[in-house]
Amino acid sequence: MFDVSPTFISKYINDNLDRDPLDFTERVFDILHSIAARLDLSSTIFENALTAEFAGRVNLARRTQDVAFIFGAAGTGKTCSALHYLGANPSTLYHKVTGRSCSAADLEAGIFAAMRHKEGYKANQRRWPFMVTSMKGDGGAIIIDNAHRLDRSGRDWGFDFNEDTGKAIIFVGNPEMQAKVNENDQQQSRIGVKWECTWVVNKEKKIYHKQLPEMARRVASQFSDDDFAEQISDLVAFVATMEGRLRSVRKATILARELSVAKKITPREAFREAHRNLVRSYRLPAD
Repeated sequence: MFDVSPTFISKYINDNLDRDPLDFTERVFDILHSIAARLDLSSTIFENALTAEFAGRVNLARRTQDVAFIFGAAGTGKTCSALHYLGANPSTLYHKVTGRSCSAADLEAGIFAAMRHKEGYKANQRRWPFMVTSMKGDGGAIIIDNAHRLDRSGRDWGFDFNEDTGKAIIFVGNPEMQAKVNENDQQQSRIGVKWECTWVVNKEKKIYHKQLPEMARRVASQFSDDDFAEQISDLVAFVATMEGRLRSVRKATILARELSVAKKITPREAFREAHRNLVRSYRLPAD
């Protein structure tokens, strides 16, 4: 599992290594903790083309010690992909930005709270030097979700922390963050990995990824059951191509399930009524 020899492990345990273990401690932590984390996530988040691509981009940023910018429309699956990555890489730090915690001070406090190793930290010392010393050169990553909500100082904090530590900073957010970054050439030039998280293969021709219909059906099944999801599979596949993507599938399915039970109507009737009761700018295809 650890991809090293028994001799290496013996020397590591006994603090008798004759070479630099590099990121071995982090890898061991990830492997041991990912077993339980993957079991917890398996019932709600499953591996797919998007989670695999997300992981590849984060790992690339870790290898190059870069800042990454992963963006996409609301409901595409950015947060789920990030949580799926955390399941396999628990040593990765994760912080979700809110509208009330968007400054450098807020971000630093959130990342500090997520740190595992705080031995030696004294309450009267500054966090920044302690965090830099603790994480410098560890080969890890920090995922900052909802990064489009950060203000200028918050974004600067991420870029500066990457520069001082070599730790990959993964900004995950909506496309609007790109315009904010483009306003400052210093920030723009420091992004090493950029990827649009999308199920659309060709925007002009509206060609969608071949996995999307099955993904939509699986999401619907999670919030109802297999039979319910099968009866609305074509409808959820259509909804998944519109704004809100898989998040809209989830919301409509939850409401449809409730309506189906309360009104004793079929899954298709319930899904259509749920759609009419939600804020949507499009109509469902007719039967």
